[in-house]
Amino acid sequence: MNNDEASPLSPRSPSIQEDPTYSHEVIEGVRDDKSYWYGWKSEREIKDEQRTKKERQSDIELWENTHTYSDVMEANMSFLRGDISYTPCNAEPLDLETEPLVPDLIALHKYGFFTITSQPADYQFLQRTRSSGSYFVQFEQRAVLEFLIPGNSDIIPQHAYKKFLRLVKEQHQWEVFFGSLYPKAKVLHHSSDDEGVATIRKRKATTKKGVSEEEWKECGHYKFPVDGDEILDFQYWIDDSLQSLKDAIPLMVCLVSKDWNPQMEIEPLLLKLADKAGITPKFGLQSSE
Repeated sequence: MNNDEASPLSPRSPSIQEDPTYSHEVIEGVRDDKSYWYGWKSEREIKDEQRTKKERQSDIELWENTHTYSDVMEANMSFLRGDISYTPCNAEPLDLETEPLVPDLIALHKYGFFTITSQPADYQFLQRTRSSGSYFVQFEQRAVLEFLIPGNSDIIPQHAYKKFLRLVKEQHQWEVFFGSLYPKAKVLHHSSDDEGVATIRKRKATTKKGVSEEEWKECGHYKFPVDGDEILDFQYWIDDSLQSLKDAIPLMVCLVSKDWNPQMEIEPLLLKLADKAGITPKFGLQSSE
């Protein structure tokens, strides 16, 4: 989560929309940053604060020197492992709630999937009923994953690529969105008629016991791109920051759990579908040995 109760997904992408009616309530005498809401600073936050200007510049240069799709995969895996604290789509360390997803996110990269946004459904911090000054509050959220899959047959064979997308669409646990980025930005598939879906909800009361008696209220949403113009945000991002992704002919994939099931895990299921489709892991294998 971020410092607002209506937290965005992590890392932030152009698709994220927070509830415009939500007003963040500042608690007097308390730091207004993510470490307060989690109750502690993560090791990544502490490590990031200790990084020198030279080290931060080195992180940026690592991305500037990515010339192939393999380079991009390696760089993003370095970010997920915590070796660097910067990516072109996220200038801050990995959000704390994403830490449990890291092994599976790295595994997805080995198959050639460039993950952008991830949100777990089950996270210990969310299950706690905690005090926010004058009231007690509890959150729930849906599992979300947003990633790019290369359409270039030199990276993933076309038969495996098409079978994987078909398998993804056949799953009933999630809403599915496919968007083409090149040569033209356009919506290819959307399983829902809705433009967006609530991904975070909360309930609060003046007493801890009373929280469970209150109704849930939506406070964070994921907005699906509705046309090619909205997908252009991603195209501009790639053109400005990651030219090496363009040659991969990436397809944008967004998956959002249909319900609030805390046991929903998108990443392990995707790994099984990748194997079933015949996609072979080929990236980052040396670094994992």
